[in-house]
Amino acid sequence: MAPIHNVPKEVIAKIVQLVADSSPNSLTSLSSVNRVFHELVKYRRHHTLNIRGYSLYRINGPDMWAAVRLVKIPDGVPVPDDLSKCIQDMTGLRDVEFRITYESSVFHIMPSDDLFDFFGVPSKHSYRYIAFKRLMDAIAGRPNIRLHFQVTMFDAFTEGRFFKLLMDNKNLSTLDIDHSFETGKHCKTVTEPLRELVLSCSNLRKLKLNIYMPDRFDGLNQYCGMNLKNGERPPALETLELVSYPFGIGGKDIYEDTDHFFIGYESEGREQEYWSNTFDWTQLKQCSTFDLTIFSGNLHKLQSLDELTILGNPDTQAMTEFLNDIPCVLKKISLPCLPSNGIDCILRHGSRLRSLCIHRVVKGTDVWSSPLTKEDLKRLREACPLIDTLAIDIRQSISTELELSRFPELVTLSLFYNFTPEETGDYFPPDFDHQFDASDPMYCENESYVTVYSSKLIFESLRMSSPAQPSRLKELTVGSLGSEYHALAEAHNPTRHSREQWVLESATIIKCTLSDRDDEAALNFFTITAPNLAEDEHEAVQESNRYNVNALTILKRPRDDDRKPPTRVTPGFKYAVHGPLRWDHWKLYKIRKHKAHGLYLRRKGLDEI
Repeated sequence: MAPIHNVPKEVIAKIVQLVADSSPNSLTSLSSVNRVFHELVKYRRHHTLNIRGYSLYRINGPDMWAAVRLVKIPDGVPVPDDLSKCIQDMTGLRDVEFRITYESSVFHIMPSDDLFDFFGVPSKHSYRYIAFKRLMDAIAGRPNIRLHFQVTMFDAFTEGRFFKLLMDNKNLSTLDIDHSFETGKHCKTVTEPLRELVLSCSNLRKLKLNIYMPDRFDGLNQYCGMNLKNGERPPALETLELVSYPFGIGGKDIYEDTDHFFIGYESEGREQEYWSNTFDWTQLKQCSTFDLTIFSGNLHKLQSLDELTILGNPDTQAMTEFLNDIPCVLKKISLPCLPSNGIDCILRHGSRLRSLCIHRVVKGTDVWSSPLTKEDLKRLREACPLIDTLAIDIRQSISTELELSRFPELVTLSLFYNFTPEETGDYFPPDFDHQFDASDPMYCENESYVTVYSSKLIFESLRMSSPAQPSRLKELTVGSLGSEYHALAEAHNPTRHSREQWVLESATIIKCTLSDRDDEAALNFFTITAPNLAEDEHEAVQESNRYNVNALTILKRPRDDDRKPPTRVTPGFKYAVHGPLRWDHWKLYKIRKHKAHGLYLRRKGLDEI
């Protein structure tokens, strides 16, 4: 075998790129192989430049500037004065991300051409405006650089200046608008310049719109969209994300449905019909939308579509018809619920389908709504052999271990169970009951819900049961969630000590991730993470998983450094390690405001079982 230093540098560069894309955490080990690997890994690590302060991070070596492929300018971070000058040295630069957020404040409400507040002091947005103008000038002569502009707006006065700078911009590739409005006049200050911007930028390829009224009241239905008409349309989009948009209605249909449309659209009929008939959908590859009617009657135009995400609470029959009638076969499907005919319309895409998600999010909260059956999983496995990412709701009362472990290419799996099994007679997880070991230090009696211990058992069992060894499964997310009813009831009528509050507070999501290192993966080393854990608690959970020691014991032991052990554990730790409280115990704890956590007694300053 030839020594590794004889391998051509071009081949090593391909190896570094492959490792960086598949396992970024392994780059440190790769850089220690030899000098060539070290230089190429160092070069690869400079592909992304994150702006973090007033001065740029000084890159060692004159050639490193040429390594930069992406510049990220997050919101709230001062833009260095020398950024525009340094961009000239970034000969390999391909993408620039610029993000800004406006918040309603007396200091920010100013005339659109004024760079100063009423005290005569430049505002923070004025500084970013000047920096943004310099950035536009720096990349104006380089059409190969793609600009990705994201703006979140709660102020209706200042964002117009940024839109003016972007008019007829050849670099603008992505436009992401997040705007909440209270009146139609407020919204038009954004949508009117947005209309001109969308029509003037010929290289726009990705458009994301989240334009919404938080609370719509009777009488506030004045049309305030972009008002495209007479053949006007944006360039052919490759990605469309339509989270929310105030669609309008006009002409003879103006009184047809005033509850779901804004009145005053200047074209005939519904605005969705205009989008469907006029827009060029032939290049669309990725689509995320809350409204499928923007394609009504023109599904034949979706010749290039690869990925589909449906948001909100759509018509299940419309989903079925869409998935059955589109001319292409999809690689990724994400649905909030099952279509009207179950998974039949999904199986049609089985020859290419790699990612499937059937799971709903309501008001920003994951909820349990559309469980798949054991037969559904079997049919999916047989018809969709290429699936590597799967996220589904499932019942506790069915044994799914065998079917899930037999997906040949499965790498990432998310399982969401119902948090309230006593309402359905289900318990979690029935097919793992025989594996519970009461002598295990991680074991706890409350294993009818998702905990660190039960999630660990599922991950290990799925990997061991896989026909292909070693198993390809690298990441498992297990959730214990409330239903859509609980999320909506709590959002519309938050009540202290209600059953809905108990469900949402007790819902838990545990994530198991296999180590990126091959030697550790061969020994089934994996990390476990849970939300709302303190740093010490997170370390204790990891050590508990690796060495099979009780996490609370780890927290209580003396530390090597000067830090003292925590005197109390957080609720997130209790839910993740010990499971949630029963409804009656939780209510008693809340009403009496005990410092102890229901069944958990306070001993030596720590909450224990």
